[in-house]
Amino acid sequence: MLLQSILDQYQSGVQIAAIQLQDVDPPEAVAAAFKDVTNAKEDREKLINQSQSYRNDILPKAKGEAAQVVNQAKGYAQARLNRAQERPTGSSLRSKNTTKPKTSSASDSILKRWKRFCPISTR
Repeated sequence: MLLQSILDQYQSGVQIAAIQLQDVDPPEAVAAAFKDVTNAKEDREKLINQSQSYRNDILPKAKGEAAQVVNQAKGYAQARLNRAQERPTGSSLRSKNTTKPKTSSASDSILKRWKRFCPISTR
């Protein structure tokens, strides 16, 4: 600060803590511009505060909704997996229906030999 440096040169021992100007009147030529600058600064601060308030209101809501959608999707996926695991597939149904228990009886042996000699089915 200029004033403090002058006082230090004179070794006055005075320390300036703050300077407050009272009744400052800018010249008439710049008064309107000065007022416009002051109003613009106030408007800027007001808009910043409003936008931060809006962000603080909207952001947690949006994060909550997003988490809810993700959880619903995970639940839906898990339910589909569970249903798919419970339901037998078409190939396993066919294999279950076409497999016959293996028995080794005399009639099976005769039937096998008969089919070998008579290629025409007797169904």
